[in-house]
Amino acid sequence: RVSVLLPCRDAATQLGPALASVERQTLPDFECVIVDDGSRDDSRAIARGFAQRRANVSVEFPGSTAQTGDSASVFAS
Repeated sequence: RVSVLLPCRDAATQLGPALASVERQTLPDFECVIVDDGSRDDSRAIARGFAQRRANVSVEFPGSTAQTGDSASVFAS
């Protein structure tokens, strides 16, 4: 199994193309974990939207309280 870790912060303009690239990969068994580190732009919404369409994608928000639809953060202290 391949794991793709995709960190982002205020990366709305780059996140869409990066996720499209992940979506085009050909390995059948992979997971993608998007880690948003406090974005103030649309990165969080883009990440959530992508994760809602793909069962093998999760979104983490380190240091924030998980909201409905968010994965619980394993990075929070």
